[in-house]
Amino acid sequence: MIRVLIIHNNPLVRLGIRSILERDPEIQIGETTQFDEILEQVATTDVVIFDGTLVFYDSYEEYSAAEMVTCMRQVRAHGIVVLVPGVSEEDLFWFLVAGAAACEPDTLSADALVTKVRRVADGEYLITSEVLPPEADDSPGSQVQTGTLPATEPDRIPLEAERCGVTGREIEVLRCVRYGLSNKLIARHLAISDQTVKNHITSALRRLRVRDRTAAVVAVLRLGLITLDDPLPEKALPIEMSDTQNQHVTSSASKKREEVAV
Repeated sequence: MIRVLIIHNNPLVRLGIRSILERDPEIQIGETTQFDEILEQVATTDVVIFDGTLVFYDSYEEYSAAEMVTCMRQVRAHGIVVLVPGVSEEDLFWFLVAGAAACEPDTLSADALVTKVRRVADGEYLITSEVLPPEADDSPGSQVQTGTLPATEPDRIPLEAERCGVTGREIEVLRCVRYGLSNKLIARHLAISDQTVKNHITSALRRLRVRDRTAAVVAVLRLGLITLDDPLPEKALPIEMSDTQNQHVTSSASKKREEVAV
């Protein structure tokens, strides 16, 4: 039996989700939108279907939807599927970092919803970019950018860091990605070529068995290979030339000026 808890502010949406999931006799359904009840019930729930637009209040403070996902994870909630009407890359990033197993558009089809509930109940983390706008690109202004590999079938994130084999240089590059740097800015920061940056990112995606940059950053965060408090890697300093090299460069420049003068 798969125990599903629906947490959604819209009663019509709750009714629709319930009617879809009730077709499966192996799914048992509960509902709530009360802060205290959520923290009590999620610990004994296999899958939480969560409204990504909710804001919660207790006696002392306000909790955003992403912060609420973190609270649910802290009380050992299992697979959390966040439904969103539309989300930026930064929102997607924070939901996944907070511990959501999936972040999906609320236009998800009935069959797709049931499939994802079953996969999440089996312990999978479904990382996908299908909720991102089609114009999302490699611009330096975005928090995390999508990668170049196809994102049609997201994969399971590995749980053991020692199995992924990500190199130190790849971690440095992903740390730059986490700060929203484009390939060109990463190349300039680390004093390497654009193509080398692409190679490192592609290699990291393969080692982590994920399909895009968002998934890669979330994976290394969950594996503890980087943290949200990590600073950017040290900026590479210009290579200092020896006196002999300086003399050679100066001599060559003088020779070229003489040739031009002639």
